[in-house]
Parts: sequence; structure tokens; C-alpha cells
Amino acid sequence: MSLTRIVFIVMLCLHGVAALACSCLIPPQFNTKEDLKEYNIIALVEIKGLAPKDEFGRKANGNIEIEVKELFKGAVTTRAVDPSFNTSCAATLNEGEQWLFFGNEVTGVFQLDVCSHSSRYRDTNGMREWWAMRDINNLENLRVIFKSREAAFSDKIYYANGKTEIAQKFRNGKINGIRKIYYPSGKLYIQEKFVNGERDDYRKTFAESGQLLEHVTYKRGLKSKVISYHDTLRVKEQLIDRSKYINFPLLDAEPDQAKVKRALDSLIKTVAWLHSSSEVTYGPDHRSYQAISYYPSGSVGGKLFVDWAGQTMESYSYDEAGNLTSHSKMDNKARIKTEEDYKSDGSRKDFVEKCMFCEIYFNSNTAPEAAPEKIFIR
Repeated sequence: MSLTRIVFIVMLCLHGVAALACSCLIPPQFNTKEDLKEYNIIALVEIKGLAPKDEFGRKANGNIEIEVKELFKGAVTTRAVDPSFNTSCAATLNEGEQWLFFGNEVTGVFQLDVCSHSSRYRDTNGMREWWAMRDINNLENLRVIFKSREAAFSDKIYYANGKTEIAQKFRNGKINGIRKIYYPSGKLYIQEKFVNGERDDYRKTFAESGQLLEHVTYKRGLKSKVISYHDTLRVKEQLIDRSKYINFPLLDAEPDQAKVKRALDSLIKTVAWLHSSSEVTYGPDHRSYQAISYYPSGSVGGKLFVDWAGQTMESYSYDEAGNLTSHSKMDNKARIKTEEDYKSDGSRKDFVEKCMFCEIYFNSNTAPEAAPEKIFIR
């Protein structure tokens, strides 16, 4: 996912973001051995044993029993240590998961660096994260950088429970036709089409309930439109368990039981309740786009317009009643950012400032917004 899409998501509050309890800067993407020189141990491991954990960290020690599945740097070991085990920064590990571990040997012990690229690759059920594909991409990068494994073309890949994870076809060494990726339960997760190794026509992502979550349309190998949908069952859970979602946009700070019931009634009618959460349409230059976000009720929550030729990014935010709450514009050519915030009493506050980050959003060296997702076949 590109930076401007991330900005759109944050600005319009399309998705909740899990906050870290400790301070870790996200490390930049690695592409060479030089990028990884600070680590002397890098491996794909399976978690075999852990000390118990509570909200303040692990109670006994930071010992982690591991099985090395793939080693990229360093020596094979069966034990690692999380130095931050007794703090809120303790790594959120679970037995049975697979992780990419980055760290260093200190006095003969593999010490995990929790503020590194270390991340979960498979959960306890064997599920990989195919939405943003960050961890899948990181593992593939490691395999390329360290030349650890030749690409394997397999029509079927299986979970540890024997169920199919990926069903795909190849022709002349390139993926072709319909590919399906499944949940560990056997339910369909992703269905997508390829022609001669390139994404083509569509990519659909489903919740385990069967509800469509995202539909991406491709033309000539590039994305032309992305429609994301609210997960009906997840919204129902949020409404029912109101105390955990105080800021849910359908409701006021103090829950109105009648409003909750009306919202639930609209959701219970059918699992196929499809309300868009966002729609992104790309321009012919493949960099400009317009995006609209929606509340679960269907009303517009925000709009975003990116004009690459004009070097501007303009956004509008609305409350659920349709009232404009804020409007901002970044002008990269003028290096100016303007913003107007509107309050319920009709008052307005304006801001004009130098745009310190405009050039980041309009960096011509980055891939265009419409660039398709990377393809991972193993």
C-alpha cells in the first residue's frame, strides 16, 4: 500500500489502527544485505514454547523456544530471548505461530529485536496476511537477497491441517488463469485472475462468512478501481459489544439503545449486506485518483482528490448527517497547506502553513498509485 493511500485511510478514519504501547519507529524496507548489516541472525522460525504473558509483559523470563524453518543469517538455534519480556514492549508471540526473527547474538544468546523487521508470518492456524502482504514480501525479499531458495512452482499449497491454502495454475513458468487462496477452515479468502504472470480483470477478497470485502478491477495490468465493503458481521459485533467501541461512528458517546437496535436490524436482514466502506477510482495517468469513504450507514464520511499534474491533494470530511467538518488542501507547487475546520455551532477555524511533506506525497520515484500488488506464488 502506498503512502498516499495510508494518508487517506488515516485522514478519513476508514480503519482502526492498533497503537503500540512502546515506542518503535517502523524500519525502512530492506532490499540488500547492506540494509540488514545491523543483524547477525535472521531466520523464519516457529514458536515452540513461551513463558506466560500478561498486560505488563511475561512473568517468568524472556526465553523463546523456537524451531528454525529457514535460516538466512547466523547459526541454527533452538532458543531466543526477548530482552523486553518484562515490559509492555514484550513481543506478542503465541505458540504455533511462525515469525520472521531479526536480532543479534549477545554472549552466545540470540536476542530478538522487537523494534526491527521482526513480525508474524503465519498465525497459529497457519494463516498468512494476504491483505497488505508485508510479511510475505519480507520473506520473499530475504530469499532473493540471500539466494536461499529457488522459486518453486506448485499448483497446490497446503496448510498443516491438510486443507488447501493456494490453488493456482502455471503456463510456461508463469501463473495463469484463476487463483484461489483459502482460509485454514477451507472457506474462500481470495479469488483473482492472471494472464501470462500479470494480474488481470479482478481480485476479490472475502470474509470467512463469505461476504465480499474488496473488489479490485484491473485494466492492462494496472488497477482502475478498488471498492471496499464493510464487514457485516464485524459491524454487528461492534454494535453489540458497545463498551469496547465507544467511538464507533454510528453512535454517540452515550449509547442510544433504539439507535443500536435500528442499526442491528438493518444488518441482520442478510449477510450479503453490501455497503461500501470506500471507493477509489484511478485516473489515466495511473497516479491521480479520487476516493470516497462511507459510514456503515451508507452516508459519505470523506472525499479525497489527488491531481498529479496539478500536484495537489484535497480532502473533505463529513459527519454522518452530511455536514462538512473539515476541508484541507496540499499544494506541492506552492508548498502550502490550507485547512478549514467546521464546528457544529457554525463557527470555522482556518489554518495556512508551509507544507513540509508535500514533496513526499508527489515523489515521482515511487510506484504509481495504480500499480498492482506484487505476486507471490509459494
